[in-house]
Amino acid sequence: MGRKDLFNADKEVIHEKRDHKCKGCLCDLFKKLDVGTVVRIAFLEDFFEEDQLYQFVCFNKKSCCVTLIDLSDDNAFIVNCEELVVVEIVNATTVNG
Repeated sequence: MGRKDLFNADKEVIHEKRDHKCKGCLCDLFKKLDVGTVVRIAFLEDFFEEDQLYQFVCFNKKSCCVTLIDLSDDNAFIVNCEELVVVEIVNATTVNG
């Protein structure tokens, strides 16, 4: 049984689940990036700081959110992959402690 239309009580509304497609090559990169990879990132009309490093934790393909750890203070940093313009992979191995 579906929900009734707000403006037409005789009409039944069918809501389809829509899977948000995270668009862009950087979103594609985060989908495949190994946990623990160290990166630098830059947003639209911005540049990355040479000493600002983040460790990749996870990627949520439904929300396009990327969770990173700021290595300078161990704080979590969450960003939408669609808002990034540059990702530099600092190393291809994980950081240990």
